Amino acid sequence: MSAKGIGTRIKYARESRKLSQQDLADRCKIGVAQIWRYENDKSKPGADHLVTLSKELFVSADYLLGLSDNPRGFSEGEELNEVQKELVSLVSHNDLEDAIKALGVLHAYMDNMYYQMVVRYSQYEGMDTRED
Repeated sequence: MSAKGIGTRIKYARESRKLSQQDLADRCKIGVAQIWRYENDKSKPGADHLVTLSKELFVSADYLLGLSDNPRGFSEGEELNEVQKELVSLVSHNDLEDAIKALGVLHAYMDNMYYQMVVRYSQYEGMDTRED
């Protein structure tokens, strides 16, 4: 795993999306100064901001936390699981109604993933969660 800190990862992901600090702050509904503090490791995002940042930057929270070097959050060589394969198949065959139903079923799965992310976040050593 790379030694890049959370601030470097936030900045890299923001710049990859061609967003200014102001753009990201507006999308996350936080101040631009807070984005600067995150990117310069002056402050660490709390769980809520971490989730918002990962959504707006299209990266996983695991990536931002340094738990994965892959912005998508899983290993480069990792294959799609059966559920992911089924969803890709449904969408690629324009079977959107069934895809939407399948996504509804995944709601509980995603809640579990969110819970796991929060647990990982809480275990992240030395993290200052103050959101000045």
